[in-house]
Amino acid sequence: MGASKRIFESELIERKIKFNKIIKKIINILPYDYNFEIIENYIKKFYFFDYKELCDFKEYYDKKNKFLIKIKKKSRYEMPEISFLLKNLPIVKCLLKKETKEKYQKNYCESESKKLYSQFEKERENKNKKRYEKLSKAQELVQQVEPEFLDKLMGIYFRKNTSQENRMYLFSEVEKYYCQKTVDFFRKVHDTEYNNQLRERAFLRLQEWGHYIRLRKGKYIVIKTKNKKRREFIKKIYKNQTTSLKCTPKELEKRIEESLDQRIKSYDYFISHSSKNNNLVKEIKQIFNADNKNIYCDWISDNHYLKRTLISEATKIVINKRMEQSKELIFVDTPEARKSLWVKYELNYFYNLKKKMYVWNENIKSTEPMEDFWYMDNDYKKLKLF
Repeated sequence: MGASKRIFESELIERKIKFNKIIKKIINILPYDYNFEIIENYIKKFYFFDYKELCDFKEYYDKKNKFLIKIKKKSRYEMPEISFLLKNLPIVKCLLKKETKEKYQKNYCESESKKLYSQFEKERENKNKKRYEKLSKAQELVQQVEPEFLDKLMGIYFRKNTSQENRMYLFSEVEKYYCQKTVDFFRKVHDTEYNNQLRERAFLRLQEWGHYIRLRKGKYIVIKTKNKKRREFIKKIYKNQTTSLKCTPKELEKRIEESLDQRIKSYDYFISHSSKNNNLVKEIKQIFNADNKNIYCDWISDNHYLKRTLISEATKIVINKRMEQSKELIFVDTPEARKSLWVKYELNYFYNLKKKMYVWNENIKSTEPMEDFWYMDNDYKKLKLF
């Protein structure tokens, strides 16, 4: 427990040093009559991601403190409010002194200050843009929604009898969703998981998503079992176990038949579309996620398995199952989609499930009931899809 507190204290010192350096970079662009609020706003504007990470750092340790208090233990991580922390940095204290401000104002040149501000603003915009694009790419195939089966997936992960291999498969399912629950899940895995591969994967996922994280060493993780055989297994075997996921349509078909994590899934909408309209589907995904709707799209929801180079009968079986697990269907009506045999197959299969079907109207960014039955084919099961 002492080690955890020492890690927190050393990280807090590191962050104070980091923000001291950041503030040194904005000194020359401060306005004539600056104050702490202006300094803080400049940090938020020009170092948005660094500021967010600091807030994330505070939130992380505040939650740990709340948990300690909840179980009636002593508070261990004293993290001040962000504004208080910044205001009490040595460099900020110095900047806010009367004599420092007077000296700054004496040498202040408005035209030079504006020039420096403009250059600095452009430089930071470019750097922030690159970081934003990197984060956006990491979340490109992720849905920002909490599906109803998410809690069950995470519950299966933390069962004592769940193997390291199955935990890897479960991890790959949970990471398809970006929400507070999944962030908390990966934090818990990172903080409590004794298996190196899983703990490192949780670290990488949080890092890619732009959250505060520092890779935790296994030696600091407590093994919560008194069973000697179990402890020995965890220390000597489980700790170093690794798994390479079998990412094929056949493997997914097998898991749908045998694994609870696949059987419990459900989707609000199955998106029937042409692969040539992927960018449009990404936009549709964002629109429905904003309304807390979980969509199914093969290259988003089963991207690990349903690679187009591996299309087979197993692919067809998986798609059938996903349509059965979906409440409604949305057809993305484009010229390319109308030429697709897969789309024709999906529409016929879903029609025979007697569920509601809609057409995406790109003009109004919404759906309309499907009334055009151009796709109807009694022999759709005989279509040569591959």
